[in-house]
Amino acid sequence: LRLETQETLKKIEQVRAQMETISAAADQERVKQVKKWVDIFQKMQPEKVAPVLSGLDQDLQLELFNMMDPAKAAKVLSAFPPDIAAKLSASLKQ
Repeated sequence: LRLETQETLKKIEQVRAQMETISAAADQERVKQVKKWVDIFQKMQPEKVAPVLSGLDQDLQLELFNMMDPAKAAKVLSAFPPDIAAKLSASLKQ
């Protein structure tokens, strides 16, 4: 019974390690995709970017803003309605 338990724990550890590897790869792919969108958004006019970003959830908005060049992010943020820009700005500080 003890040997079975040790083998089971070893298998569980192997699966956990595989899951971490898969998760890390998925995270890297996600970051790569977000950087791609940041590059695209930074080439666009801020007035065109703001409506697109406003349709995204706030966590993704913040991730995009944090990856943008600060000067470009400021221009995009200024194209948002003042109340939304204030909320995003407050969240960006954190």
